[in-house]
Amino acid sequence: MLLVTSSSSASRAQRVKLAALVAPLAVLSIVAGCNAPTSSAASVSAPAAPSAQIAPVAGGNGGSPKNAGVRAYAHVDPDQVPMLVATRTSGFTAISRPAGGVYCLVPPSGVSPESSPAIVSLVDGYGSDKSVEWSLSSDVACPAGSYRVSTYGPVGRMSTLSFTILVP
Repeated sequence: MLLVTSSSSASRAQRVKLAALVAPLAVLSIVAGCNAPTSSAASVSAPAAPSAQIAPVAGGNGGSPKNAGVRAYAHVDPDQVPMLVATRTSGFTAISRPAGGVYCLVPPSGVSPESSPAIVSLVDGYGSDKSVEWSLSSDVACPAGSYRVSTYGPVGRMSTLSFTILVP
């Protein structure tokens, strides 16, 4: 379970914003199959206001409570064919790797990287010399409307790192 605390000086609006930011990260860890440490004392101190609640998105998850508010998510394993892990992917329809360490993921209809930012995270290979990012522009082109994700190692782009992507 995730521990989020707030001081009494934080406003309700600030606590709601924090809860709204933390929620997609918690979903991302569930999608990636990660098990966060649990504690009976852990709690989120800020209840979400009705306007900040996450609602299912039509065409994203069919209203499943487990993935409420998630338009698309994927676990990408570059050593597997196909690279999208079927049991941990929903919404993304295709993936390509136009260059080493660069991936283009095609989202479902109505979801666009220009209007719906993504959250990406490495599944393995954590370390100060490894990272993952998504971007709209690059020296390597992806098809229009695709999410472009790059994985990096100590000497530049790296093609052997698994990652997850979530579009809330």
